[in-house]
Amino acid sequence: MERPLRWGIIGAGTWGKTHADLIKNHHLTELVAIADLDKGRADALANSYGASSYDDYREMLAKEKLDAVSVVTPDFAHAEPFIACCEAKVDVLLEKPLATTHEDLHAMYAAYKKSGIRCMVDFHNRWNPPIALAYED
Repeated sequence: MERPLRWGIIGAGTWGKTHADLIKNHHLTELVAIADLDKGRADALANSYGASSYDDYREMLAKEKLDAVSVVTPDFAHAEPFIACCEAKVDVLLEKPLATTHEDLHAMYAAYKKSGIRCMVDFHNRWNPPIALAYED
């Protein structure tokens, strides 16, 4: 069996908890670390999943051997952590929207192209039952 993907999360809010639940409960993933500017919130979420916590995502990226990171910060704050993941050569699952400004989007795209990482934008509603019904019509 392959080793589980070592996963980190940037953002310990509602979506951080959602991603933590999904990562922790999948047999091919291991939740390793959670970073949030609010150290108390990072600690609380990380402790409940047996993960390390950080108040600086750059430190998390430098110290942890991660295969992938979920960026689940507020929409306006996607660019900097995404670019840091690109520079660290860590694959990213990014909550939508990618960015809230053209400048951020262009900077993110440039970092992505230079990095060679894999990136996926999370669109979890694709399999939501009401959405699935809409596709059937």
